[in-house]
Amino acid sequence: MIVFKQICALSLVLLVGGCVGQDVFLERPVSQRVELGSPARLNCTVNGTLATSPEWRLGGSALTSVAGEVEVEASYLLLPSVQWSQIGEYTCVVTVEGNSSSASATVNITGYVKPFVDATEGVRTINHEIGEEEKIECPVAGYPGPSTLYWESLDSEQDVTGDTSVETGVFVDENGKLDVSRVQEAGSELFACVGVDAAGNSARTRIRVTSVSSEQEEKEEEINLVEWYFILAYSVGGVLVVVGVGVVMFACGLHHDQCCEKVAEKRATRLRVRRSKVALGDMKV
Repeated sequence: MIVFKQICALSLVLLVGGCVGQDVFLERPVSQRVELGSPARLNCTVNGTLATSPEWRLGGSALTSVAGEVEVEASYLLLPSVQWSQIGEYTCVVTVEGNSSSASATVNITGYVKPFVDATEGVRTINHEIGEEEKIECPVAGYPGPSTLYWESLDSEQDVTGDTSVETGVFVDENGKLDVSRVQEAGSELFACVGVDAAGNSARTRIRVTSVSSEQEEKEEEINLVEWYFILAYSVGGVLVVVGVGVVMFACGLHHDQCCEKVAEKRATRLRVRRSKVALGDMKV
C-alpha cells in the first residue's frame, strides 16, 4: 500500500494529472467559432480530489467576472456576446501537487481574418514628385479591417502621428494615410506602417518614399536622352562603316579585271619612259 502511494505521488509530479492513466481534467474546453454578438461557453471540469479549482486566463492574464462581458465560474467561462476584442485563446489552469496543468481552447468569430500585408514581401518603393499631392495607403488588410493604423519613420526612429511633422512635411491624415504632399526637399525616407485590429493582432510592412523635383526628373530624362543619342549614333556609325567597307570590297570585286589592266598599263608606260631616258643618255655620250 505504501509503495503504491509513492508511485502515485511520483506520477502526479511527472505527469501532472494523477496516477498513470488518470487525467486531471474530466472535461476540457472545446474551441468555438461563433457569429459576432453571439454567446460562447467553455467548460472545464476537473477531478476535485487531484486538483485545485480552475483559473481562467486570456493572453496570460487571469480573468474575473465582468457584468455583461464575461462570467467566470469554477467549471465554465461564459461570453454572453462575443466581440472582436474577446477572440483569442482561453486557458483553464489547475494546480496538482504544486505543479500547474492547463487545457486551452480558442474563441473566434465567423469570418475573422488576422491582419496581413496586402502586398508582395520586401520594401515597396514609391516615387513622389515634389509639389504633387501624394497620399499613401497602408497595405494592411484583414477582417475586420485594422482599427488602428500608425506610421513610423525608420530613418529618424520617430512615430509619424497627426499633423506634427511640419519640418519634414510628412504627416498622417484622418484616414490613416501617409501624406507626403508637403515635402519640399528631394530625398528618400523609409517608413513602416503597422495595422492593429480590434482583437489586438497586427501586421506591418515597409515603404520607401523617394521625393524628387520636376527639374531633377527633367535633368535625368535629358541625361538619359543624351546617353541614348550617343548609343544610337555609335551604333549607326558602326553600321555605316561596315556597309562602306562592304561596298568598296564589292566594287573592287566587280571591277577587278579592269583595275588590273589599268595598273599593268600604267606600269608599262612608266617602263617605256625610263627606257627612253636611258637611250637619250647614251646618244649624248
